[in-house]
Amino acid sequence: MVNKERIQYLLDKYVADKISAAEEEELFDAIGSGMYNDLLANHIMVRFHHPQMEEMNIDEKRAEEIIAKIKHAEKETASVIPIQKKHNYRKVWFAAASILVISLSTAVFFLSKKKPAAELVSVKEEVKGAMFINKENGGTKAERFQLEDGSFITLKPGSSVKYPEHFSADKRDVYLSGEAFFEITKNAGKPFFVYNRNLVTHVLGTSFNIKTDENNKRIEVSVVTGKVEVYEREENADEIKNRKNKGLIITPNQKVIYGEESKTFDATLVDVPLPIVVNKDSVQVAPVKERAAFIYESERFESILKALQVTYGVNIEVEDETLNNCLFTGDITDQNLYKKLDILCQSLNNTYEVKGTSILIRGRGCK
Repeated sequence: MVNKERIQYLLDKYVADKISAAEEEELFDAIGSGMYNDLLANHIMVRFHHPQMEEMNIDEKRAEEIIAKIKHAEKETASVIPIQKKHNYRKVWFAAASILVISLSTAVFFLSKKKPAAELVSVKEEVKGAMFINKENGGTKAERFQLEDGSFITLKPGSSVKYPEHFSADKRDVYLSGEAFFEITKNAGKPFFVYNRNLVTHVLGTSFNIKTDENNKRIEVSVVTGKVEVYEREENADEIKNRKNKGLIITPNQKVIYGEESKTFDATLVDVPLPIVVNKDSVQVAPVKERAAFIYESERFESILKALQVTYGVNIEVEDETLNNCLFTGDITDQNLYKKLDILCQSLNNTYEVKGTSILIRGRGCK
């Protein structure tokens, strides 16, 4: 029996048209068993209506394309499925097709009945003699817009930002409520500040995300490129020179979680660290074509771990120095950082854990 998380994962890949042939066969074999009808229908509807899953939402046109594709699936697969499998597989396609068509058709019906989401609303207001712009995203998808300095803000649904119509001569201030992704134009003489309740994020030129967790009273700042300083806001204090609580400085693939009630800062790694490339003046996410290959034949762990540190900008420590002498053979190029470490550790029956912004590998080594 395939677990429900696997079914949901395969279904999302199918809807996004990113599924492999082997995964598609696995999905339809499972659906064709008739054991996942309710799960499938519910999962499709959640993907249509959940406000925080805009990246998985299916628009009406895409849904109708999938329905049309499924209805013709038997014809399409006849030429590629081996003769001995056609009979059983055809039954699987019909069973799966009926479920998907019904679920997607129902979702399209409800989608067509939904009222159009409000677009990004922009309002000007005067505050102490200065004009400010308020932008609020009342829709269901993230909205990206540009500031006068060339910076971009991607505002998530239900979030809002306020900023001066014209920035001052010495700094750029933005006030955030909710969640947003920032791509900031570098200007050393005019630092950029994001104020989110009692937290201040100070940046010279970078891209980062700020997210508010209302339920747990936490604010999370994660860095994609560059460097940011995060600290607690103080009333009547110069934001650059006179603050007492200096907070933390975080770099790519790191994030800081600020507890509003405890007033504490916890730095750790982001959920999915990305390969980076360090240039003279900046740190950027490495383009796919520039990412290193991790294919090894009897390679020492020491060199593999060094390559991981350089690629992801993450410090990796070993509990036992003799682990550096161990050898590894395999291809882990297409895996994310944590999966790479899983495979490496499993080869020695070791483990690893994230400790702050570093990774510690525990277990025996090799003499």
